Amino acid sequence: MGDDKHFAEVKEVIKAHEKAPASTGCIWRHTQGAKGTCNYGWNSYNVCQGRAKFRRASGGWQVPEGTEYLADVLARYTALGEEKGAKKGWTATAASKWAAKYTEAYGDAMSRLQQNPLGWDIGVTAPPRFATKQYLGRVGSKTSAGKASLGESLAANILPSKSGGLGAWYPYHHQHHHLITVGEIQNFLVAGADTRKRVAVLVQSTWNVNAGRNVLVLPTDVTIAGIMKVPAHCPWGTASHPAWSKRVESALKTISKSLKEAAATEKSHAEYDRRAAKVKEDLDALSDKLYKICLTLSGPL
Repeated sequence: MGDDKHFAEVKEVIKAHEKAPASTGCIWRHTQGAKGTCNYGWNSYNVCQGRAKFRRASGGWQVPEGTEYLADVLARYTALGEEKGAKKGWTATAASKWAAKYTEAYGDAMSRLQQNPLGWDIGVTAPPRFATKQYLGRVGSKTSAGKASLGESLAANILPSKSGGLGAWYPYHHQHHHLITVGEIQNFLVAGADTRKRVAVLVQSTWNVNAGRNVLVLPTDVTIAGIMKVPAHCPWGTASHPAWSKRVESALKTISKSLKEAAATEKSHAEYDRRAAKVKEDLDALSDKLYKICLTLSGPL
C-alpha cells in the first residue's frame, strides 16, 4: 500500500478495498496474493500473452552478431557501478558486484535466446532439457524455483515468483510498468484538500491501477528492449522515468477536473455513481492510449 502523507486520512477507504478487492477500485501498488485482483505482476503476465509484441511469432528476436555489444554492456554497467558507488559510499567490491549482477543477467538472457528461439516468448514454458545451469544462469542459484532438476519443465516466462515463476531476472531482467503511474495518481490526480473524497470516488468506480489494462512487462536493458522493439523500463538501475511520468500527469489534467466534480457530488445522489463510472471510463481509455504510445518509444522510457 502507498504510505504517502496525503493518505493518512483515508485509512477507512483503504480498508474498504482490502475487504472487497474485486468490487472496489485501487490506486495503491500492492499484490494481494499470488493471483489476486491487485497482483500487477500476474495481471501484466496474463495480458501481455495476448499482445503480439511479446510473442516470438511477431518479434523474430535474434541475438546481435559479434561481441562488440557484450563489451559495451560490460563497460556501461562497470561505469554505472562506479558512479553509483561514489554517490552511495560503496566499496570498490560492492560497486563491482552491482555491475556484475546486471552484466551476468544480460549475458544469461542472450544465452537463453541463443539456446531456445522461444526463450523470451512471454507465455512459453521451457521443456525439461532446458532445466540446466547453463540455461538458468544466476536464476538457478538465486531462487529456489530456479533449482529445477533434469526431467522438470521450467516455469512459464515472465511468470512472477509469487505465482510460481522464476522471478524478475528470468528470462531477461524485467519490470511491470504501470501505464498510468501510481505516483501521478497519488501525487497529482487525488492530491488536494478533497483527497479523501477523490479517493472514495475512485474506489467506488472500481478502477484499478494494477489491472491488466494498465500494466505491461518491459525489459530493463536497452539492448534487449531494442531487440524486442519496446522501450526499456528504468534501465541501468535507475528508480524512475520522469519523462513518462510528466506525460501521464499532463494527460490526467482533464480527468482531474472530472474527478473533482464527482468528489463534490453528494454520495447518495445517483449523479455520484454516474460520474464515478465516467472517471473509470476515461482512465481506461487513457490506459489504452498510453499503451499505444509506449510501444512507439525506444531506448529508456
